[in-house]
Amino acid sequence: TQSARVIPIKSRFNYCMYMIKVIYVYDALCGWCYGFSSVITEFYQEHRRDVDLEVISGGMITGSRVGPIGEVAPYIRTAYKTVEDRCGVTFGQDFLRGVLEEGSTIFTSVPPAVALSIVKDKSPDHALDYAGVLQTAIYFDGVAPGDYHAYADRAARYGIDRQEFITAMDLPKYQEAAQQD
Repeated sequence: TQSARVIPIKSRFNYCMYMIKVIYVYDALCGWCYGFSSVITEFYQEHRRDVDLEVISGGMITGSRVGPIGEVAPYIRTAYKTVEDRCGVTFGQDFLRGVLEEGSTIFTSVPPAVALSIVKDKSPDHALDYAGVLQTAIYFDGVAPGDYHAYADRAARYGIDRQEFITAMDLPKYQEAAQQD
């Protein structure tokens, strides 16, 4: 865990103000995080001048928890409706009728965490946006969590070369950064 810290900044009035650091821990495979995405995005847009935001991948599904989505499908089939009702998001048919029903897609938080680590390094101002993009890719578009190409296509929006991104997914530097998160 990281402790909160205050970052001094100079203002145009020549006295010292303090910027608040917000650490947003999310997971690309967390349905509630998907539901909360618009809230944190709106908060940051409203307060971006006063807040230093860091996005961290939580690693919800790693190690022995990695496996076919079919193993947790009964829970997700019920829970997604609650997330939709309470948060106003929509889970896409490509996810519900494709990935969830079919049941063999391996659910792992590692590849999306690595993808976010790459964006945090190469285009840090877009980390929060890309976190939401990853969630939409999975829970609306039905992208498998291990689909490097789909993540690369989406990272290209921020000027990151697709092939460079795909190569970076396997680099120890980004694997370690995701692990640190």
